Amino acid sequence: MTRDRPARIALCIPTFRRPGGLERALRGVAAQRFRRVPEPEVAVHVVDNDAGGPMKELVERLARGLRGPVLHHCEPRRGIATVRNRCLDLLGPDDDALVFLDDDEVPRPDWLDALIAVAGETRAEIVQGPVLSHYVDPVPDWFVKGRFLQLGPFEDGRELRFGYSGNVLIDAAALREIGPRFDERFNATGGEDQHFFIRMMREGCRIVTAGDAVVDEWVPATRTTLASLLKRRARVGATLALAETIEDGGPRRRARRALRGAAGMAVAALALPVLAALRGRAGGAEALGRFAYGAGQIAGLTGRIHREYDVIHAVAAEAVHVPRADEERRPT
Repeated sequence: MTRDRPARIALCIPTFRRPGGLERALRGVAAQRFRRVPEPEVAVHVVDNDAGGPMKELVERLARGLRGPVLHHCEPRRGIATVRNRCLDLLGPDDDALVFLDDDEVPRPDWLDALIAVAGETRAEIVQGPVLSHYVDPVPDWFVKGRFLQLGPFEDGRELRFGYSGNVLIDAAALREIGPRFDERFNATGGEDQHFFIRMMREGCRIVTAGDAVVDEWVPATRTTLASLLKRRARVGATLALAETIEDGGPRRRARRALRGAAGMAVAALALPVLAALRGRAGGAEALGRFAYGAGQIAGLTGRIHREYDVIHAVAAEAVHVPRADEERRPT
């Protein structure tokens, strides 16, 4: 990223029928402050993954509270990889970086300042921020204690061997040079970001963390059950196996991944009574989650992956009313 002028940032927020979450996200963007770096030039792109473009009016209303341009785009082709590719296409020729923020995340005031500062200090191509969970409804104590959905906290400059697309800054020069795309085979399952960042790391890109680039993720009660946790862990394992198979589907790599999955299941089974005794239900759930992750790796080698985004679209399509931000309960 350039040092002789304020950074130019394309901030992309993919969204699908989540007006309350999108409103909170945009209000969080409006509240950004800059102490470590000069205030950047930020163009906010909301990419509505719905043919009807239902978020357009909301985006136009909230745009008055932001200093830079706030643009609504409609991507009618359904799929998480497709909508992220539309975001890549919105990167301008003079932009220094692309930043992704999900529509169920609320950035804290120092979020973008920290992402840009760490990118400049480390010269890393990819900078990740922590994602901390808050809950729309009361959730079981064991789930809160287990911190199952959180990523972080982190310190500045820690190097990661994985990447995720919810809270990330990606250097524009690296994107232009490598030209990666999100693989649309992951449209219904998720995991497109795992594959995307595997490809970037294989091209020599580094992923580091920015400790103060915190976003708060609002989690509905449906994601705080044991069944949901295990399904998610299995899906993550499966999509990781699929991603590695796409990049190197040779029999040796597939065999190693299958053995790794089986070993993970065996270790988890042995650890279950120990973790349950030490940490109660949170420990038991963690062991079961590791077992599900290992099983998912094996399932992913056969292409059997839970189609999470098909479920999300079906639920949203049947919804009669989606609450606005001021109608939802505050996080616990």
